[in-house]
Amino acid sequence: MTLALHANLSYRLSVVGFLLGRQTAQIYARHGLAVQQWKVLSVLFHHAPMTAVEIERWVTLDKSAISRALAQLRRAGLVERRLRAEDARSADNQQPGAGRQLSRQVTEATAALQERLLQPIPAAGRQQLFAALDAMETLLRQAEAAPQPQPQARTQRAHEGDAT
Repeated sequence: MTLALHANLSYRLSVVGFLLGRQTAQIYARHGLAVQQWKVLSVLFHHAPMTAVEIERWVTLDKSAISRALAQLRRAGLVERRLRAEDARSADNQQPGAGRQLSRQVTEATAALQERLLQPIPAAGRQQLFAALDAMETLLRQAEAAPQPQPQARTQRAHEGDAT
């Protein structure tokens, strides 16, 4: 059985994600930010202070991308790094006033885009949409965390049985 493209969840989410990502990237760019910088800045806006390792748990970026984004945001004066008193090997990242102000502006712009996209959907439908996305995300994260079965190697005995 083959799925029609309009009924293929992976394809549809990929298309919607790409189109939404392109529009939000334009919003970030108008505020002088790359997508990776915004991901880091937005997590800090909601959860600072945080270490780079803690940020990694929230964003879909690898460690090097997070480090680069943090360095760029620090150079722009949008993030500050402070060593932890209890462990000088670890540092918290937080937003000074300029970083918080920019985060608010970008958050408001992306919220307006989201509202525009969700406007045709009744409130109950919105709740169902987000509940469905939550359920899918949970299942996918559980599947990633579960140990993957290893392919079984064929034994010599199985090979011998093939020859008869």
